[in-house]
Amino acid sequence: MAKKNIKSKDYKIGFSNIQKKNGINFWRFFFSGINSVSKESETFFIEFELLNPSLSPDKPFFSDLNKPFSPNDLQAALIGDINSLENKKKEKSSYCVFRIGKLGQKSKQLCQYFAWNDASFSFRPFEIKIGNKLINEYQLSGFINVDEQDSIENPTLYPDYGYSNWNLEYYIQESTVLGYKDDKFRWFPFGKKTIFAGKLNFNGIDYVIDPKGHEGYIERFYGNAFINKWVHINCSEIISLITGKRITDSSFCIHGVFGKKLTFLGN
Repeated sequence: MAKKNIKSKDYKIGFSNIQKKNGINFWRFFFSGINSVSKESETFFIEFELLNPSLSPDKPFFSDLNKPFSPNDLQAALIGDINSLENKKKEKSSYCVFRIGKLGQKSKQLCQYFAWNDASFSFRPFEIKIGNKLINEYQLSGFINVDEQDSIENPTLYPDYGYSNWNLEYYIQESTVLGYKDDKFRWFPFGKKTIFAGKLNFNGIDYVIDPKGHEGYIERFYGNAFINKWVHINCSEIISLITGKRITDSSFCIHGVFGKKLTFLGN
């Protein structure tokens, strides 16, 4: 597939802020692939997320905030040692993570975690690289393998087990920096219409990512934290219920509840 310059360089917006101690920053790519066995089209996503990366730069750290207090914690509180509980409240997770997932009725998500210092970042040209995983202005490539035992012992971190490898090219047909912005959050679909091509293997099944008739989508989000209500729907081509025909240059995206309202962007 011929490489093209993407229309907007705004995938870099917020990139310089990732060294802040607090905050989240991610890139998310959606695309479809043809199952080599069933010949059906299935939808996938690849995501790279940074969460409070400089709090624990040498080792991924996962907060215990969502876990119940232990008997030792409660005993400490009873004897007046509240410092341990206060320190626990202040703990925040810190990691980088690659995710690849298959959407639909048989959805599955594979994750691999890293520390901030495991990653290599470049601004010109744009590139994120961790081990065998790569994101740049034109490519997505990598491999993830999650053991069944890891998923059993840590289902929150590893909701599923299996393996996947991918080698994709992409170029953006339609870009926008419109979306949502305030003092806490920024979201925009900088690749509102994106063409993907290449190959992917997901749990032993090969998929062909054919650019013909399968438009994809890319978005960026960064902010102080996750938004409370996370909703996402996107469509790169709308079909009229009246005529049954495709509406030329149509698309829409609905994302997250910001300020008690859904964010809508569409043609």
